[in-house]
Amino acid sequence: LALNQLRRLGYRRIGVALGRRVSKIVAQNWIASVLLFQHAHGRNAAVCLVYDESDRVELKRWMERHKPDAMIVSDIALLEWIREIGVRVPEDMGVVPLERWSGFACLDQKPERVGAAVVDLIVGQIQRNETGLPPDPRVVMVEGAWVPGASVRGGPLLPEAPAQAADAADAGNALEL
Repeated sequence: LALNQLRRLGYRRIGVALGRRVSKIVAQNWIASVLLFQHAHGRNAAVCLVYDESDRVELKRWMERHKPDAMIVSDIALLEWIREIGVRVPEDMGVVPLERWSGFACLDQKPERVGAAVVDLIVGQIQRNETGLPPDPRVVMVEGAWVPGASVRGGPLLPEAPAQAADAADAGNALEL
């Protein structure tokens, strides 16, 4: 979602900085989303940094090497580090955190709806008298929403092309990034 929105806003070399721990929690779906985006738009359309711990020096080197015109970040600390490196947001680079952050364009992962979905699953297990881990685990996806903000350039979003909308429907909108 965030990759496609940034592309629609005119960004062509999008960096994605993901903490390894966070990436494991979401079953590598965000990395898979970057790979699918590269497949659709070219290898250089998105570049990914997966790091063990937030490291300012590593981030600066990676940004100098790849020169992204926009960044999606999983760690709020990177927002300030990007500014400390001397990058002007959004003049030099658009920045999008993967969680709601005041003043930033971001991805709303809708935590209240995720929580409600968890409660629904647990209530269903209780009603069926199920205990322990299920033999066939279920994955429930709650589609996130793009939140416009001052951290990216652009104005109103252009309407999505019909072919892209069909592709998104075929993919089941399972990937959020």
